[in-house]
Amino acid sequence: MKRLVVGVVLLLLTAGCGVGGATIVDPMPVSTSSVPRTEPWNGFETRQITLNGTPLFVAVASTRDERAKGLSGVSNLDGIDGMLFFFEGSSTARFWMKDTLIDLDIAFFDTLGRLITVRTMPVCTEDPCPTYGSTGPYRWALEVPAGHALTDLAPGSVLVP
Repeated sequence: MKRLVVGVVLLLLTAGCGVGGATIVDPMPVSTSSVPRTEPWNGFETRQITLNGTPLFVAVASTRDERAKGLSGVSNLDGIDGMLFFFEGSSTARFWMKDTLIDLDIAFFDTLGRLITVRTMPVCTEDPCPTYGSTGPYRWALEVPAGHALTDLAPGSVLVP
């Protein structure tokens, strides 16, 4: 009888491990405070993130096309604090300000959300536009209007997407 009970328990446990019930985990879980997309963020997911315990509401650029567009052509963030760029793995890609209408600060964060580098990126007035990068590989980049809260960041600052 004991073997029968153990056998049934093992059967039930292995039945729950089948491939058919596999779940794909989103690398960026959606915040419960996310709201529907609105102009000028059409096509961008929006969500609340936390930077050093302070909530920020951002548009998220997670595809190649979204990252290429970024904040180009935007003159007013219209109630959104900035844009969070998400990369599937570590990146060393550089940013530029082509067709960007406002000065921006950008902060780069590693895969654990720890601050790596902060840069100020003025509107591009020359051709070709200069590029801006991190001092090391990053997974997240956060752009906000220049002079925003990024000026207070220091080593140990943490982003929670």
